[in-house]
Amino acid sequence: MPKNMQFSNSASFVPFEGAALERSICDRFAQQASMYPGHIAVKSGTNQLSYRTLDVASNRIAHAILASTTKEVEPVVVMMEKGESIIATILAVLKTGNIYTPIDPSFPPARVAYMLEDSGARLIVCNDKNLALAEQS
Repeated sequence: MPKNMQFSNSASFVPFEGAALERSICDRFAQQASMYPGHIAVKSGTNQLSYRTLDVASNRIAHAILASTTKEVEPVVVMMEKGESIIATILAVLKTGNIYTPIDPSFPPARVAYMLEDSGARLIVCNDKNLALAEQS
């Protein structure tokens, strides 16, 4: 362990029960969201989302994904920078039962094009900042 890394035994830490490890990420998230809806789920340098807000946002994105995909499991490309939006989008893809396929928008255009083709994805989820890149890919 690096010397500058420290851990504390916080009274707020709640260990997972053994059976929880067998449940999906979405099931575990739903449980946390129902137990702690007002607690902070995601925090970035400038924004934070409560479990309730993250759940609502990811459900909205999941419905949009389901409206744009088939009933088959397929890869869904997520092309956006780090932050709370990408967390909501990743959770949304998982909620739909599809395959989360990240592509870093800072990659060179040729690499992005290759990764898109290789993934076989028919759907790209992006933010406004990366819309032009997604449309040209």
